[in-house]
Amino acid sequence: MISKSTKIESKSTDKSSCIKASLKGLMISDKKVRVIANIIRGKMVNNALSLLLIQQKSSAAPLYKLLQSAKANAIYKKLDSDNLMVKTIYVDKGKVYKRVFPRSQGRVNYIKRRSSHITIYLAETNITN
Repeated sequence: MISKSTKIESKSTDKSSCIKASLKGLMISDKKVRVIANIIRGKMVNNALSLLLIQQKSSAAPLYKLLQSAKANAIYKKLDSDNLMVKTIYVDKGKVYKRVFPRSQGRVNYIKRRSSHITIYLAETNITN
C-alpha cells in the first residue's frame, strides 16, 4: 500500500509513450468485466496482479493474462516492471450474438450473448516520499 505522504508522478502523460495491450472478442459481458476492471484501475501492476489472483469472478482470469501481456510488453521495451502502473483500462462493448430460443405455442424468445473488448495502458511512475 502507498501511504498518504507518498506521491506518484507519471513520467508520461500522452498515450504514445504508454504500454498498450488489448483483448478483443472476450465472450463475457462488458458489465461483468467492468466490475473487475474498476478494482485494478490506478493500481501498481504487481498489486493488480495479486488482486486478480484472489478474485472469484470469471472475468478475472482473462484480465490477469492481459495484464501479464502488458507487463511483458513493458519489459520488452526496457522499462522497469516494478514501477509500472495501470494508467487506464477501457472495457467496451463487442459483438452481440443473437440466438433463438423456441417457446410454447409457436413463440420465440431471443438470447443475446454479449462480448467485450478490453484495452489496458500502463505507464511508468516515480514513487517519491
